[in-house]
Amino acid sequence: FKGGALPDFDNGWKQSWTNNADGNIGGWTVRDGDKFYAGDFNHDGEEELLCVQTGDDMVDTWMTLLKYNAGTWEWLWSNYGSTDHPMLPYRSNGLIGDFDGDGKDEFLGNDVDGWTTVFHFDGSDWVWGWSDYGDHPIVPYKDRLLVGNFVGDSKDEILGWDIGGWTTMFRFEGADWTWG
Repeated sequence: FKGGALPDFDNGWKQSWTNNADGNIGGWTVRDGDKFYAGDFNHDGEEELLCVQTGDDMVDTWMTLLKYNAGTWEWLWSNYGSTDHPMLPYRSNGLIGDFDGDGKDEFLGNDVDGWTTVFHFDGSDWVWGWSDYGDHPIVPYKDRLLVGNFVGDSKDEILGWDIGGWTTMFRFEGADWTWG
């Protein structure tokens, strides 16, 4: 809606931001196949947007963290297309949750080699926090995981199910995931 008031759809929803079909969010050019993960990664009470390209590892390697502020999107972090970032192999299959209860959301990713790894945003970069190194009870559930605070405390849990009928809840207990 260029140059005019934002539309009111008479159903309680009102448009509050648009890129006016220019294909960008704060300098991120949106492409088919991109993934977006929302979470409060810096513990400021508002969610940020992690944008990742998910195509060919040698070409589509950009990851950028955006923050909505006063009507515009700002860059908080980017790997600027570097192929050396440790989070790169996990970017296509991630979950967001506050697994350790510190008030900041983490990124839990699964790579193609079968590893599950948790990354924390430390304010300037994503830091490797925990990994199963491809050998953990979460493995059978890797492609069927859901995040939620099912216990009602300060931590999110992971609920996993497999095609054999098993459903299991996991909690992060400081150093490892335990059966919930």
